[in-house]
Amino acid sequence: TDSPVSMASSTIQEPVEDVSDNPVFDIDTHGRLHVIFGGTKVVQHTSPHKSSGSIRPSDNGCLGYVLRTGFHTSQGKLLRTILYSVKRVTANNVETFAFILFLLMFAVAASAYVWVQGSADPERNRYKLFLECTLILTSVVPPELPIELSLAVNTSLIALVKLGVYCTEPFRIPFAGKVDYCCFDKTGTLTSDELLVDGIAGMDSEDSSKLMAIQECDAATQQVLASCHSLAQLEDSLVGDPLEKAVLSAIDWHLSKGDTVAARRGKKQTIRILHRFHFNSALKRMSAIVSMQVQGAMGTSHMITVKGAAEVLRPRLAKVPPHFDAVHKHFSLCGSRVLALAYKPMAELNTQQIREMKREEAESDLVFAGFLIVSCPLKPDSKAVIKAIRESSHHV
Repeated sequence: TDSPVSMASSTIQEPVEDVSDNPVFDIDTHGRLHVIFGGTKVVQHTSPHKSSGSIRPSDNGCLGYVLRTGFHTSQGKLLRTILYSVKRVTANNVETFAFILFLLMFAVAASAYVWVQGSADPERNRYKLFLECTLILTSVVPPELPIELSLAVNTSLIALVKLGVYCTEPFRIPFAGKVDYCCFDKTGTLTSDELLVDGIAGMDSEDSSKLMAIQECDAATQQVLASCHSLAQLEDSLVGDPLEKAVLSAIDWHLSKGDTVAARRGKKQTIRILHRFHFNSALKRMSAIVSMQVQGAMGTSHMITVKGAAEVLRPRLAKVPPHFDAVHKHFSLCGSRVLALAYKPMAELNTQQIREMKREEAESDLVFAGFLIVSCPLKPDSKAVIKAIRESSHHV
């Protein structure tokens, strides 16, 4: 197994056949799009075409190539570090050598003084004088220094174990004394994994910072929330990003097999996801090409739904609302997770047009559909931990 990944990752991987120019594979660069890790459950896949000429698995599955096993995976490297220490328990660092060099300066000065003064006496034995100067230089480093430094690290290890903290790399303990700032993420550390959808902001012209209940937002915003995601239905259970599952539950829509979403209440409306431009951490956005059909209406209409970071979607909007930056900053300072929503109405598209449409073309001249505001409640012990940190002479 490798580093844990979200179940949604099994639905957003892309085949290597789509990579242009045949670049050399780099797991750090291409890993997010073309690699799945041990323990990942493949929800949907497309087997190779008969005309592709590649090897076809007997069960009509996807062909994969094993890159890493055992101790070569991320979790395997961590396990190997725990089982087999990579370095000895010592404190031989730059500060130690600097301290010894500082003492050596005085020793050289003292040796030079002894040699000059001793050489002034012609009856003085030069050999014994040389030995005395050498003794002064060698006595700078006390024999007990390495033992004392290692003993200090061992004492720190024992103190940490008593507090329930286990250190896999003891040689890093001396470096802890140089730490000025300690940063840790908020979600899952200070806050729980539970996600609460607060509502939609930025749609009220009179009060831009007003939160609108997600059930009361307009139809276009609900359509963006219902269709722009990477969720999948597997064996009567919804798998994917917890944030996207919370949003779909909040707007009271349901996803069925075949990438079709429908409203549970009100005007019966069905949206079919035809193509996804999956989320990319570098682009900070995702989009989907969807077709909509309202019960009782003739024909279908197409649109492109987009969500992502506010600063990324801002230059892609056809018209930026005047309160865009102020609302984004306000809710970000409140500690909420803010996602910008947008859409683009399209004329009826055929399968060939959908397949050939470029991402840059699809995600341009968008219509703003509001900000999705999501919050995570604090864990029960977060306040107590922060209080303990403040009482230990640390600033938070």
